[in-house]
Amino acid sequence: MKVESVSSDTSNNEGTSATAEAQKASKFSLTQVQPLSRSQLSYLATWLFRLLALLLAFYLLTQPGQKWLGAFVFGCGFAAVGIGVYLTFRILNFPDLTIEGSYALGATVSAALITTQKDNFLSNPWVATLIAMLCGAMAGTVTGLLHTRLKINGLLASILVTTALYSINIRILGKSAYIALIDEPTVVDSVINFVRTFIGLEKLDSVTKEWLRLGFFVVVTLLLIFLLDWFLNTQLGLALRATGDNEAMIKALGFNTNNGKILILAISNGLFGLTGALVVTQYLSSVSGDAGLGLIVVGLAAVIVGESFIPPRSVLAALLGAWIGSVIYRVIYTSVYGLEITWDLFTRIGLTFGITMLVSYLIFLTMNSQTPAWITLLSILLGSIVVTLLSSLIYFMLTFSLKIDLTSKCANSNADTCNIIFKVESGDIKLALALLIIFAMGIPALRSRIGTKALKAAVGK
Repeated sequence: MKVESVSSDTSNNEGTSATAEAQKASKFSLTQVQPLSRSQLSYLATWLFRLLALLLAFYLLTQPGQKWLGAFVFGCGFAAVGIGVYLTFRILNFPDLTIEGSYALGATVSAALITTQKDNFLSNPWVATLIAMLCGAMAGTVTGLLHTRLKINGLLASILVTTALYSINIRILGKSAYIALIDEPTVVDSVINFVRTFIGLEKLDSVTKEWLRLGFFVVVTLLLIFLLDWFLNTQLGLALRATGDNEAMIKALGFNTNNGKILILAISNGLFGLTGALVVTQYLSSVSGDAGLGLIVVGLAAVIVGESFIPPRSVLAALLGAWIGSVIYRVIYTSVYGLEITWDLFTRIGLTFGITMLVSYLIFLTMNSQTPAWITLLSILLGSIVVTLLSSLIYFMLTFSLKIDLTSKCANSNADTCNIIFKVESGDIKLALALLIIFAMGIPALRSRIGTKALKAAVGK
């Protein structure tokens, strides 16, 4: 009996050691490579998208001329708009349309002070910018008071203030509804002159000035982001963030939510007024009473695009996302504005889209849970190459067999000889942005409703 037990223990030890050696050997076997999960693939695709966006931004910034450089300058200048919309839309959960009036208010106030008050210190662009920001904060405060004290619906209160500000802005501009600031001192120019004197340059060309303007707006945006990140992580800031999430809970803890709403609205609209003073008055050098028309769509697009680029896992990430979203929006606007949609471009996009869906479906059919990660990535790479070659081949065969020229544009005013479908204008871009926001905000709600109906049907059965 003792001999049998010893032999059995020996055989068990040998089996255990053999199993351990087999497991060690399997770790280095190419056939046992674990496939990437969906979350890992999504994480990899997200970082790949960010890397491509950075490379594209570097490529556009290095292009000659000021077209793309101006787009980045304008996008960084509009970062405060995206940040302000984030404060009201995400932090406070308040649909604030005062942005269209307070933005124009900041522009008109700063322009009027710089051009008309030349005999006192109010004409100083720094003072005018500060007063414009305070005027925007006052507009937000009025909206908050109408909502909290008079119990007017928040959306209606913001619409009332915006409508009133339209008339006020016209009054500030005077008889003319347009002011052009030519050879007037501005904050941006004063900073550029300081840098030029500090470096020791006598003259600056237009491209160098544009780079300095970009640096100015980047520094201002970073200061706003870090200041707001610090504020929103204080006790008061945490209470303000909790107000938008669960107002009843934070009110039960003794916090005055009405004052919190007024404070957030004042801060956000102060940022709108600051943007109007810096971008419209002192960068574009022209002001009109309807300068903020449709700006809410731009702010919402910046927030939504920024959240898709940088997930808002923290306040700092959300603020940086609003900044990045503003820049991406302006770059898209610059690239699409004036684009001529021809039958050639329409055909190429249609072929590429159709073949991409077909190849993606075929790749999906060949994948399973045991597919190694490197095969998945290689299939995606080869699939993109196949899509490019196949779409180009089909396009060439169509144009060659049918003997048509889809690349020629209008030879004259005769529409029959024109291959241009339509030309993208600014109104078309705003329509596309509105539809983008509708889909981004409506599809998750639609999915939740479908899931709720399915759950109720399952429970009912």
